[in-house]
Amino acid sequence: MNKPWLIQRVDVLTHVPVGAEGLDAYFGFDYMGSSEFEGPTLYRALKKMREQSDAYSDEPKRIKDDNGRIAWYVGPEDKDVLAYVHHFFVDRSYANNCTMSFQERTRMHNAYEPRDGCQAPQGWWALDQEIPWLLFVEKVHAREWVTRMKASPL
Repeated sequence: MNKPWLIQRVDVLTHVPVGAEGLDAYFGFDYMGSSEFEGPTLYRALKKMREQSDAYSDEPKRIKDDNGRIAWYVGPEDKDVLAYVHHFFVDRSYANNCTMSFQERTRMHNAYEPRDGCQAPQGWWALDQEIPWLLFVEKVHAREWVTRMKASPL
């Protein structure tokens, strides 16, 4: 497993866009700069997930940090990936260090320690993985991702 570089922040929509279906009717994504116009990064990651959907459990996996905060993992049942994801979530300073770790800020701290006026994503999607994975703040959103991802056609 390689360390992710592209982490897409995932939001849960409060208003469904007209004509939206599948994942687009439930989730929204932040603008990712060059990754969006250098190639269809989101599409490629989602295509990989759908092609390998048997590697994803229907039930999200619970990850807990030392402060009792919980995230829900959607991804392959691979011990190396799970170990990395646990590290990504538990070591919040690592996940929030945009200049050293990832192309974009994760803003993970805002989801667990909300501040007025700060964006608080509800999930994070590691796009540049052999089998992409996600973390969500709420289990219901993780389940919704799996259901919609597996139900959508390639």
